[in-house]
Amino acid sequence: MVVLDSMYIGLGQGLLYALVAIGIFLTFRVMKYPDLTCEGSFAFGGALGMTLIVHGVPSIPAIIIAMIGGGVAGFLTGIIHTKLKINGIVVGILMTMALFSINLFVMQSPNISTGRENFIFYPIRQLFILMGMNPQYAQLTAFVFVGAVIVALIIVGLHFLYKTAFGLSIRATGSNENMSRANGINTDTAKIFALVISNAIIALAGALIAQHQSGADVRLGANALIMGLAGLVIGEVIAPKKSGLWIKFICVTAGSVIYFCIRSLILITGIATEAFNIVTAVITLAALCVPKLVKFIKSKKKPAFNGGGTPTLVVGDDYLAETVDTSEISGDTQASFLADSNEAVQAPVIDTVMAADPLVLTEEVQILEKPKTLRKTKKKSDADEGGKK
Repeated sequence: MVVLDSMYIGLGQGLLYALVAIGIFLTFRVMKYPDLTCEGSFAFGGALGMTLIVHGVPSIPAIIIAMIGGGVAGFLTGIIHTKLKINGIVVGILMTMALFSINLFVMQSPNISTGRENFIFYPIRQLFILMGMNPQYAQLTAFVFVGAVIVALIIVGLHFLYKTAFGLSIRATGSNENMSRANGINTDTAKIFALVISNAIIALAGALIAQHQSGADVRLGANALIMGLAGLVIGEVIAPKKSGLWIKFICVTAGSVIYFCIRSLILITGIATEAFNIVTAVITLAALCVPKLVKFIKSKKKPAFNGGGTPTLVVGDDYLAETVDTSEISGDTQASFLADSNEAVQAPVIDTVMAADPLVLTEEVQILEKPKTLRKTKKKSDADEGGKK
């Protein structure tokens, strides 16, 4: 029973912190930008939202205003990075330092709290109590219900946003900034709005966590980045290889839930609170090692090239999976092989072709990079055939 209760607590916390993981995913993975403003915007969202509630603002408008505050923090980060050309990591650290003082100014004290009847979870809790649920489980169920609804709304909103022309421009900027700029995309604007969206979502998480904990303090954002990264890493491990953006959002959410469930189970063992950071580091490291271990095991199952067998062509993660007819590459070689994006491939390919690095293959048997190398190879092969004749 204690284990199930701990898992239920972890489910509620994981859904709320999943917003942090999603926000980090938008900058670290979609935009390829290492934004460290998240800890500052997380604490700022909690401090701003709780202060507004203490001064009589209803919980939902307070949460929306907290989101706007986080978006402003992301906007300032983007402006400083793109217009002043300051390193993104440095800008994130500076913004987090500045937001620490702003949080003190907003709360007028190191911490602030109020009664639970003013929080967004309270009406849901009362509804479950009227349905006959135990007050303690009603509170936990309210956390799960509100977290699930808000995460679902955010995922749906992001799914449709990133399918628009504007959203695709953000994704294109993260994928290849130079090519995006060459195609007329304002990459600075794309970066700024990506940071606005990310930090607004993270500030939303901070406002919810502050209500979850019945208060906010200046240290609220401590370890928010690590917890979000842990959920992100675990989510990427369980995500399918070829999945859409919304599937990745769901997997990141599931990764956050898994992390907090494991954390809750470790908590009931009696481990000291001071050791939580070590536990988080170990869990994150283990999640990072899983895909590498799986790839290593798969590579061991492939037959090695011993000089007389079939050579192995390893195609990197960034290459597309296509079927290529190598008869167009060399007159002496008649073979076809499947280039899988993550697995080793068996192919009788001549050494001169193997030496072309990087070798990018397409469905029409066109070489996108280093075409001159392969043209020389083909001419040399034709010359050899003429000499033999």
